[in-house]
Amino acid sequence: MKLAKKMMTAALWCIQTKPEDRPSMDKVLEMLEEEDGDLQIPNKPYFCPQDPLVEDVGVDNSSNSWTSYGTSVSDPK
Repeated sequence: MKLAKKMMTAALWCIQTKPEDRPSMDKVLEMLEEEDGDLQIPNKPYFCPQDPLVEDVGVDNSSNSWTSYGTSVSDPK
């Protein structure tokens, strides 16, 4: 489980929108090989919602129906 968390954290660093915020491949390997395992989480990108739950609701007036699309992210401990 620790390896998966390290891999996800390294991936978050690698997808930063600003190239200067992304680590070099040497740094990525260093992050993955560290024994400690507690990597710093990068800042949220500007397009990332502040709330853990984002919900969009669409209404179709012709059929009186509505559709809800939601996304949530949680950190199981």
